[in-house]
Amino acid sequence: MKRKRRNPKVQRSAPPHPSAAPKRSLARISYIDPAKLVTDESDKVGLFFLMLSVVFNDIRDLAELALYVQKCGKSKAGSARLEQYDLRGRHIMLHRFIAGTLHELMKLIYKERSVLEMLEFKEVAARLPAEALSLWDEIVGIALAPDNEANISSATKRTLVSVRNSTSFHYYALNSLAKGWEPFRKSGQMAPYSMGSSAPETRFYYADAVLIQMMEDNANRFLRPTVDPPFDRLFLEVMYKANQALAPLLRLFLEKRAAAT
Repeated sequence: MKRKRRNPKVQRSAPPHPSAAPKRSLARISYIDPAKLVTDESDKVGLFFLMLSVVFNDIRDLAELALYVQKCGKSKAGSARLEQYDLRGRHIMLHRFIAGTLHELMKLIYKERSVLEMLEFKEVAARLPAEALSLWDEIVGIALAPDNEANISSATKRTLVSVRNSTSFHYYALNSLAKGWEPFRKSGQMAPYSMGSSAPETRFYYADAVLIQMMEDNANRFLRPTVDPPFDRLFLEVMYKANQALAPLLRLFLEKRAAAT
């Protein structure tokens, strides 16, 4: 008698926890003539706002992902060590990308700072609500802060540069990686990892740990531990401020350009 062949068990990802699922309701779609949004290649204001639209989308998505990971961590408090290690890894990955994106925003503002003095930009900025204007001024203050000043704006700018250059995207920064690895090499502790039969089952926790060490080392070069917020909270604060400032700024610009004849 032949035995029935059993189907292999299919591994399925668990759905997100209901409390972690971001609630969103996108506004209706509007349209603008692309020739009004950017009139030509010499339209510096239009190109600046076009790039700010790109930045806003990136920050918006990163903020949503950060909130999702944060809520997942709270919903799984006290869960198995593997799940906690995995969430910590995703947490640090997001902070790396947030630091890189914020640095690029600061670089854009600094490089194109002449746009801030143009009449059209000033007219748009003057119509910002007081709270949004204050947040935008904070972002510009970070972007234009001199590197030698002893204040949080300058420290934030230098921290973003340092983290971006050593941990955000530059996989070839082996010298920085070696310095970050030294404490682990000398700790006498074993380096943890999960090696599964597929990518979802595999993660190298020691790689997450060295990135955390590298980010802390870079942040501690500029941030004051007893006064300034830790780097991860600082990055989130700046990201949310940028998010809240860019949305009304872009709305006012689009309204102005759409009404132009």
